Amino acid sequence: MAELYDDLPLGVLKPIPALPETRREPRCVVDARVWLKSRHGLDRASLVDLSREGAFVETDLDLAPGTALRLRCFLPDGGSPFSLWARSVRRSRDGDRCRGLGLRFAHLRREARERIDRFLERRAAIDRWSAQYAI
Repeated sequence: MAELYDDLPLGVLKPIPALPETRREPRCVVDARVWLKSRHGLDRASLVDLSREGAFVETDLDLAPGTALRLRCFLPDGGSPFSLWARSVRRSRDGDRCRGLGLRFAHLRREARERIDRFLERRAAIDRWSAQYAI
């Protein structure tokens, strides 16, 4: 394995090819507002998919994987906003511009976990009903 990097200056690694899907939980499409707070400041973003373990947010905030974030989520379920901690796990780019961040939740409070679970269960039930009665 070391021979793969012999031609690089110390500390520089070649890009790793895309890995196969490793998510353990299915994600559901969602259209919601979220605020991201990191050491770089506060940024408004769009929550575009959600699972029990993480989410993808559309944002131009270009954060390195591993960056800790505090999220303030506004799910479209009629409930009040709630907060949680997450870490960025990947960046999605469009050329030189960041398009969004893949996030993994960390340190979820029971209330946040229950809220996400209820939202996902309702969305799954709606999806099953829609598939069953689709014309």
